[in-house]
Amino acid sequence: MKSELIIASYRKVRYLRVVINTLLSQTSLPDSICIADDGSGPDIKELIDQYRPLFNGCELRFLTHEDDGFRKNLILNTAIVTSSADYMIFIDDDCCLSPYFIECHLTLAQQDSFLTGSLIRMQKEISADIIRAGNIVWKGKRPVNWAPRSFGEFLKAHPFSSIVGRYLNNLSPIRKSWIGSNASVHKQNLLAVNGFDNDMGYGGCDKELGVRLINAGVRARTIRYSAPVYHLDHDRGYAKERIIRENREKIISARESKKVRTNNGIQELN
Repeated sequence: MKSELIIASYRKVRYLRVVINTLLSQTSLPDSICIADDGSGPDIKELIDQYRPLFNGCELRFLTHEDDGFRKNLILNTAIVTSSADYMIFIDDDCCLSPYFIECHLTLAQQDSFLTGSLIRMQKEISADIIRAGNIVWKGKRPVNWAPRSFGEFLKAHPFSSIVGRYLNNLSPIRKSWIGSNASVHKQNLLAVNGFDNDMGYGGCDKELGVRLINAGVRARTIRYSAPVYHLDHDRGYAKERIIRENREKIISARESKKVRTNNGIQELN
């Protein structure tokens, strides 16, 4: 099974540097890594070119398009259709990977199911220190100088063996939904639902894909307590309440109507 990690990026080159450095600490790597950029400019490509020599045996792909507003889903669909991988892992450019992240996704992958993990939001001050340093220093499975603020964060930080983590995953009562910053699935399942909805803006567009995958018979499985990502804090000036509300309505509609395919997805790419 050929695998690829797809990283959605937009104008956060210092954040992306940290994320790429966490890839260098992984116990396993995918066959390829694709940076799917929503029109940031030349600095992202320059960063990728700097790191190419460090990923011997792992292809680094870079895709971008013109900056014309929030078109994350469009560039993700382009990454999907141009990939030669059978299995795809999705994260964002502000999400640092715990050392066993890739290994966990690949080990637990199954046909006709998708995996969705957890996101731990790091405090503003800790995030600023990490971005300034350009890397995360790990102490076991956790970042140095980070401590969980709740029992939930303690559990999500994966302090247990992989066997205990899987047991907790199976017990988790939370609704299993696609989390765009920590999810994976077979390419054939994405093609069957026509990928992401190109018309959707920021706020819930990843969950809408998950609803359609479930409607298509793809089973949702959580790895909430096995493969966390650590989110670097940042402002969200691009978030618009009207679009978030419209996206929420689309998610409800897709769930109630059992919608499988989007009308503007992979097949509609120019």
